[in-house]
Amino acid sequence: MDYYYIPQPRFLIPLVGILIGILFGSMFQTFITQKIALWLEHPQQADAYKLEDPNLILSYQGICLGTWIFLGGGLLLFGFSGITSFGFALILTIGTGALFWKQMEEMFLEMKQNGVQILDLDS
Repeated sequence: MDYYYIPQPRFLIPLVGILIGILFGSMFQTFITQKIALWLEHPQQADAYKLEDPNLILSYQGICLGTWIFLGGGLLLFGFSGITSFGFALILTIGTGALFWKQMEEMFLEMKQNGVQILDLDS
């Protein structure tokens, strides 16, 4: 009688991705909060609305890394191979991350031109 070995799914990989995303997400929140405080104190400062702060970029890349690991690990749970899972997750993460970063840059430019009240959704 032949026995087949069925490997256990790798539940730890998506969990590590979530933890990385949460860690870098809290860093990103801290840096954005500091950036907003700078905007409110010095709204006319030239570099107040730029997203070129290395700490902000690093924390955002960490969020993208956590997202990539989470998505790739999630696809591994469904039985896809490692290369397929993480390759597809990389495409999704780069595309979504780049679009979100561009949208944030446009939103901050709009805030610089029209003020913070432009973000008020109640009016």
